[in-house]
Amino acid sequence: MSGEKLNACPHIKVLPKGQRLQRRGTIIAPCKHRTPHYLLGWTIPFDDICKIYPGAATGVTDIWLTEIQMPWFKSYGHKYRDGAEHCYRNPDFLYVSLNKADPNDSQVLVFISHNRDEESIAMAENQEFIDDMRKMTFIDESVTGELKWLGPHELQVMQRRS
Repeated sequence: MSGEKLNACPHIKVLPKGQRLQRRGTIIAPCKHRTPHYLLGWTIPFDDICKIYPGAATGVTDIWLTEIQMPWFKSYGHKYRDGAEHCYRNPDFLYVSLNKADPNDSQVLVFISHNRDEESIAMAENQEFIDDMRKMTFIDESVTGELKWLGPHELQVMQRRS
């Protein structure tokens, strides 16, 4: 191994939006790990939820269906229809913690795509789709930071949406 540099495992917890992901389950060199499931989205610190969603004083669940998903479906549902029958691309969210040291440091992850299939990876590269999602989910990147891929490493789901 003299002079040969080992490449780091690319399966890290957060990746920039511009990084092309492999489909979930793909084995890649140099680490020989299977590509895990990633979600593409924005994170909102729990204390800042009302800056993005003023009506969400008790949580995002209260407003998500009526203020985000139904308007999205009405405006864009057929434009961004999934290839599967009766399936539509729509924004969703999870309560997560990105901090293993402090699991109470919860955030809302507003996610718009994933790497489960090639069609979803392609949508993650479609700037018009991203812009439409940003507009309809009221994302303010001065609060949320940039759109990014979040993987399973240290991404803990605190509560699934009911």
